[in-house]
Amino acid sequence: CLGAWCQPPGQTPATADSARLERVLNQLESLPSLQPATWGFSVLSPSGSLIAERRSGKALIPASTLKVIVTAAALDLLGPEHHFETRLACTGELRDGILTGDLWIIGGGDPSLGSGRDQLPDADSVLAGWVRACRKHGIRSIQGRVIADGRLYGAADVPAGWSRDDIGNYYAPILNALSLDENRYKLVFRTGPQPGSDATLVSITPDVPGFTFVNEVSSGQNGSGDECFLFTSPGMREVVARGTLPPGRSSYSVSGAWPDPEFAIARQMLQALQSDGISVTLGAFPAKGISRPVTLTDLQVIRSPALKELVRWTNEKSLNGYAETLLRALGARSGNGSVQSGISVLEEWLESGPKTDTRGWTLDDGCGLSRRNTVTAASMARLLMWSQAQPWGADFLASLPRSGLSGTLSSVAVKAPGRIAAKSGTLDGVRGYAGFARGKSGSWYPFCVLINHADASSSALRLALEPLFAAMLDLP
Repeated sequence: CLGAWCQPPGQTPATADSARLERVLNQLESLPSLQPATWGFSVLSPSGSLIAERRSGKALIPASTLKVIVTAAALDLLGPEHHFETRLACTGELRDGILTGDLWIIGGGDPSLGSGRDQLPDADSVLAGWVRACRKHGIRSIQGRVIADGRLYGAADVPAGWSRDDIGNYYAPILNALSLDENRYKLVFRTGPQPGSDATLVSITPDVPGFTFVNEVSSGQNGSGDECFLFTSPGMREVVARGTLPPGRSSYSVSGAWPDPEFAIARQMLQALQSDGISVTLGAFPAKGISRPVTLTDLQVIRSPALKELVRWTNEKSLNGYAETLLRALGARSGNGSVQSGISVLEEWLESGPKTDTRGWTLDDGCGLSRRNTVTAASMARLLMWSQAQPWGADFLASLPRSGLSGTLSSVAVKAPGRIAAKSGTLDGVRGYAGFARGKSGSWYPFCVLINHADASSSALRLALEPLFAAMLDLP
C-alpha cells in the first residue's frame, strides 16, 4: 500500500476538479475508434491522491512511454552527473615511431560518441581526434592490429522481443558498450518511375569494407512512402535491403544500424589511420575472442556528456539506442551488462521502496520497442509521482518533451505550450503518454494514458486525446 496511491480503481473521488475529466472520459468511452481497443488512464493530484481513472489497472503495451522507467532508474542509480568513458589505448613497445603492438578502442557505454548532437563532435571528428592522439604520442606505424572492444556489456545483441523486420534499422540498433554516431549508416537509392521497377543502391555512408549489402528494393506505388526494411542479425556482416520506396526519386536515403558495431568502428579507424599515412600491418578486428592485456597505455579518454543530458536526448528525441544502452549500464552494476541483467536490475529497483505497484508489469527491453512489455496506467502515474519528489526530479522533468514546443509533443496541446511534459509512445495499434500536466495554479499532475488495438491512426488518436489534455490542464 502506498498511502494516498492506494485508492482502488473505480473509486475516484467525485469532486469539482474531476467533473470535467469524467465527462471527457465518458466521451472517449463512446468513440467508435476505441470500441475495439483496450485502454487505461490515471491522473493523480500533486499530493498523490487519485483524481480520475479508467481501467488503470489493465496491463497494456506501453511503447516508448517505457523510456520514463529506464531513464528514472538511471538517474537514481547512476546519478545525473555520471559520465561514460571511451578509451583509445595501445599495448606493446613504441620505438622510433613504430608501435609493436595493438591499438585498442575500448567502449564504456557512451551512446552519444560521435553523434554530433548539440555541440558534440561528429564521427569524422572523433576519428580525426583519435588519429591526432596517435601522432601526439609519436605513433607513425603500427606493427599490429586495430581492435574495437565493446565487451563491457557483453556481445552486441538485441532484446528477445524485437521484431525481425525492426532489427538493424536505425531505430532498432544492435548494441553493446561501443558505438560511433549511434551505430548509424546511410544508404542512398535511386528509384525508377514505374511501380515494381528495381531501385539502384547509389551509395553507402560511411563505406566500410567488409560488409555486404544485398539490394532487393523496388519502386512502390505512386503516393507510397518508405516501406524499405533492412534485415540482418547481431554479429553478421551482411544486410538485406528489401521492400519499396517512392517511385521516381533520384536520391532517397534509408538509415540502418551496423550489425557488428565493433567491426564497423575498427575498420573506420583503420581507414582514418591509413588516410593520414599511419600504416597498420595486421588490419582491424572486433575484440571477440581476443584477450585484452592487463597493461594498456591510454592515448585519449573521451568523456560523455553528463547522464542528465543523455536522459534528455533519450526522452525528448525518443532514442531507442540510448535507452537500450542505459539499460545495459544498469545491468553492468551487477557485473553483467546484458539486456537480461539490465532488466533484472530494473525490476529490483522498482520493487525496492515505495515507488509503485508492478502487478501486471512485464519488462523486455529499455525503449519500448518490444510488444512483450506491459505496464499499467496507475503504476506509471505513481512512478512519475515518486520520481518528481527525488533529488534528481527536476532533471527528469526537464528531460520530457513539452507540449507545442519540443520533441514528440511539439504537435500536442499546441494552445498550451509547455504545460504538458510527457513521454509519448507509438507502435502500430499502440498510443500512449506518460508525464505531467500543469494545472492552472502551476502544479504538476502525474498522469498516464495507454491505448492498445484502437481502430484509428496514430495521428487520429492524438487528436482524440486533445480534450483529455485540456481537461487536465483545467485542474487547479
